[in-house]
Amino acid sequence: MASTPAAYSAEYEVLRNGRALGQADVRVSAAGNGVWEMHSQTRGTRGVASLAGVEVTERSRFRWTPDLIEAMEYDYSQRAATRSRERSVRVDAGGGSIVTRDRDEETRLPYQAGVLDRHILPLAIARDLASGNRGPLRYQVADRGEVDEHVYRVTGTERVATPKGEVEAVKLERQRANSDRVTTMWMDPGNGYLPVRVVQNEGRDTMETRLVRSSR
Repeated sequence: MASTPAAYSAEYEVLRNGRALGQADVRVSAAGNGVWEMHSQTRGTRGVASLAGVEVTERSRFRWTPDLIEAMEYDYSQRAATRSRERSVRVDAGGGSIVTRDRDEETRLPYQAGVLDRHILPLAIARDLASGNRGPLRYQVADRGEVDEHVYRVTGTERVATPKGEVEAVKLERQRANSDRVTTMWMDPGNGYLPVRVVQNEGRDTMETRLVRSSR
């Protein structure tokens, strides 16, 4: 059976190539009538990221029930001393459309039931894991001019250090066609399958987030 939606907050340490880079704060809360909000803010607190004043803000509004997670609105903003970037997703189920914007470029796509934005994807993964689904897990994700299928495979369990001690986390990897990029996630079954570690290996650079604290 799928898990019941629940509000939570979490703080993560952000690392690049093993070195501390910044901090990410995540908050999920109910907005009423089956609509929820997810807000994340990542700030550079060390090294060049701190000097450049790097700040990334993401906000999602979405429908979330025990049986469905579907995007409604997503906004992404990246600010730094020398540059900025914004993009967004708007899902209009009644109008049958998905509109993505990346800077000044707008793309209109046909509506797909159950479509996600990249921000709320971990919630959908957690829901499926809680229901006993071990995959492959497949999701339609709207972002930057397209709806792309994201496929995750459970590769086993692994003990991961957390602020509350080691946990036996479920380990997943995202499969990408024709790409060396690998996304690996470790999710805690004892805490609603909250991500406790995420590693983005992009060849030269490896970005990582590690859970510092959470409340649910």
